Amino acid sequence: MLSANDLRRIAVRSGARDMGKIEIDVILTHLLQLFVEKGIAEHLAFKGGTMLRKMVFGPRGRLSTDLDFTLRSDIERDDLMVMVLDALSQPYRGIGFHLDDNDWYQTDEGCAANPVCSHAGNEHGVAIKLQFSLREEPVLPVAALLQIEQQYFELLDFVPATIPSLAFEEAVSEKIRAASQRRKSATCTISRRSPDGRSTETSFVRWRC
Repeated sequence: MLSANDLRRIAVRSGARDMGKIEIDVILTHLLQLFVEKGIAEHLAFKGGTMLRKMVFGPRGRLSTDLDFTLRSDIERDDLMVMVLDALSQPYRGIGFHLDDNDWYQTDEGCAANPVCSHAGNEHGVAIKLQFSLREEPVLPVAALLQIEQQYFELLDFVPATIPSLAFEEAVSEKIRAASQRRKSATCTISRRSPDGRSTETSFVRWRC
């Protein structure tokens, strides 16, 4: 794991206002590397907003503390959960993982773990959400994608691995589906001036997505 000084220097060089965002991205990169080295990635396809950010759009995309995957092999859910918990049971490259009993769970649709990832520069740690879905299998071929290079890659003690990921079209479609299922309400205020410029008309639009 990079030191606090390294994280601070990268934040300054990249123009990031929040060093914590650099820290989160570095931790996510370490977790992806851990899953490759432990053979967990062989059973998964990376998906979701973090996949799009790290593999497609780069650091301009929205930063999330989630790593989302879809199962792509015939491994049993219990066996996958055991592999994940075993990988998180010991420190990895300077990052420690803390999991209470209620920080991991299994359902009919998949399993999840929410480790707090700590290191020498942040003993309190950062909570990361790992979610593994069994609801659907990839439709399009899964491709091993290179992570978009970040300035801190040169400081790592490993070369970031390629990560099996959903095809771009499928990743976007799955993201839209997940958003529609959350059905969040939103209100938009639209203001416009009258043709003579003397008054302002205001209307409110409410929708569910």
